[in-house]
Amino acid sequence: DAVVQTSTHRAFADDEFAQAGVSVQKDLSDCHVIIGIKEIPSAKLEEGKVYLFFPHVIKGQPANMPMLQRLMELKATLVDYERIVDEKNRRLIFFGRHAGLAGMVNTLWSLGQRLEVEGVQSPFGRLKQARAYADLSGAREDLGRIAARIAADGVPAAIHPLVVGFTGYGNVSRGAQEILDLL
Repeated sequence: DAVVQTSTHRAFADDEFAQAGVSVQKDLSDCHVIIGIKEIPSAKLEEGKVYLFFPHVIKGQPANMPMLQRLMELKATLVDYERIVDEKNRRLIFFGRHAGLAGMVNTLWSLGQRLEVEGVQSPFGRLKQARAYADLSGAREDLGRIAARIAADGVPAAIHPLVVGFTGYGNVSRGAQEILDLL
C-alpha cells in the first residue's frame, strides 16, 4: 500500500489524497521505500530505508554531501533519479519541457498574486495555477488574453520594465521560455 506524508506545503491538500483513497499519515517509520522529488533533510532520514529522489550529489555538490554521508551512516539505500540511465548513459528521469511550462505559468500566477496583495492591478491576476488547467491549450488561451491586454495597455508602472532572465538552456528552460514567448 502507498501512503502520503501529511504536508501543508504541497499543491494537493491532504484531504484531496484521502478523498482519492490514499492513506495520509505523518509518520513514515513503517514505510520501507520512501519516494520524494528533491533532497530529503538529513534529520528526516531513517536507518535501513530505501530512498528515491533527486539528491543532487552525483557531481559532488558540497551542500548535499552531509546528507549523502548521513545516508551511508544509516546504511540506507539511495536510488538517485539522476543515475537512472539507459544503455547509452542517457538519463531517463529528469525535469523536462512540461516542468518548464508549468513552472513559468505558476511563476506568472505568483507574480499576479503578489501584485494583487500590493494593490497593483495587473493582467497576471487572471492566470490560474498550472494544475487548475485541464490542458496546455487552456493556459495558452488565458496567456493569449493577457498578451492582448499587455499589448494594449502595457504592464503596470509598478513593474515596468518587467525583466525576466533565463540561466539555463535545457528542457525546463525551453519550456519556460515557450510560455513567456506567448506574451
